[in-house]
Amino acid sequence: MKKIMIVGILMISMLFYGCDTQEDNTNDNTDQMNELEAQIEALEDQINILEEENETLQNQIEEREDQEDKEDQDDETLIQIALKTVNWIKEKEMDKIAEIAHPEEGITFSPYAYLDLDEDIVLESDELTEIFESEEVYTWGVFDGKGNPIEKTFGEYYERFIYDEDFANPHMIGNNVQISTGNTINNIEEAYPEGEFIEFHFEGFEEDYFGMDWRSLRLVFEEYEGEMYLRAIVHDEWTI
Repeated sequence: MKKIMIVGILMISMLFYGCDTQEDNTNDNTDQMNELEAQIEALEDQINILEEENETLQNQIEEREDQEDKEDQDDETLIQIALKTVNWIKEKEMDKIAEIAHPEEGITFSPYAYLDLDEDIVLESDELTEIFESEEVYTWGVFDGKGNPIEKTFGEYYERFIYDEDFANPHMIGNNVQISTGNTINNIEEAYPEGEFIEFHFEGFEEDYFGMDWRSLRLVFEEYEGEMYLRAIVHDEWTI
């Protein structure tokens, strides 16, 4: 009888012990979960802080790069800008030309020295990027000596009145100086009183012509909001 009572007491004791242990484990698990949640929340706060710091640093880097680009452009002389431009023209990089086209006025194209601002073709930056693919025929002026209209696509005009010679490698370069002239008046200074121009010039190619087969390409720039932009591309040659 005593054995039965002892066994019964032991079983009851074990039952209560098991309940206490289960309750303790549950409490421990809850505490651990709360602690983990607190750690996760703290980590999320740190991540948010790091993301904000990273964004701030990225903005500072971009601002610095923009400032350096601006400083580089400020340090460039007009000759350097023109040399880059004539190489872009040579390579037909019209996306680059579009970037430096005057934001308000676009680029005026003249086949000869005299600029007719009422009649000369003007192309704006959004027209320039795909201009070589365009089949549109423009009237660019009239042929010297003949008076016939110059009716050409941009690609055709480019071959005859923009890059008909390798102006990226000229005989001479003039800085706001007209190197040679025919019978056509050069009115760049009157047309663009606030502008500056660089002339890329070839003295001639055939001895029999005694220099009358000279060619020039003048790039006219104007300042706009502190930066220099391409305002006109003026071709020139001997005219009657």
